[in-house]
Amino acid sequence: MKKGVSPLISYVLLVGFAIAMAAIVYNFVITQTEKLNPDEMTGTKEICNEMALGVSEICSTGTGIKLTLSNKGSFTVHKINIDTIDAGGASTIPGTITKDASCSCSTCEGLPPGCITTSKSVEISYSRSSDSDEISIVPIRTENYKDTVCQEGKITYNGADLVGLPAC
Repeated sequence: MKKGVSPLISYVLLVGFAIAMAAIVYNFVITQTEKLNPDEMTGTKEICNEMALGVSEICSTGTGIKLTLSNKGSFTVHKINIDTIDAGGASTIPGTITKDASCSCSTCEGLPPGCITTSKSVEISYSRSSDSDEISIVPIRTENYKDTVCQEGKITYNGADLVGLPAC
C-alpha cells in the first residue's frame, strides 16, 4: 500500500499547482483588463494616418470653388477646416459636411468611410492672386468632445491647380 501513496500525493500536488497557477493567471488577466482603456490604444497619429479625403467634383463659382468630397479613409470625418494662403496671408475657416442621401449610414454624424458629401456642398470663397496661393481641406475627427485635426489626410490645391476649372 505504501507504493501507491507516493504517486497519489504527486498527482494531488500537480493538480493543486495547476489550480494555483490558473488562479494567478486569471487574477492577472482580470486586473489588466480592468486597466485597459480602448480610447488610449488608438492615438492621434494612428487615427490621422487612416483619415483621407478625396475630391470627386470641383468647379468654379466665379467667387470661389465648390467641391464634392469623399471619405477614402477608415474613420468618420466629422468636420473640416479650410486653410487658405494667399496675398492676404493665411487663414482657417471651419467648414461643414453634408453627406449624400445614398450614404449607407443615414443616422451617422459626419462623413463615414466610403460616403460622399452632397453634390458640390463644400463652398470656398477664394480669389486667386498667384500660383503660390494654396487651399487645403483638412479632415477633423471628433470623439468624446475632443477634435483631432489631421493634417496627414488633407487635400491641397495650389493656385495653378485652380486655373481653368469648369463653371458650376
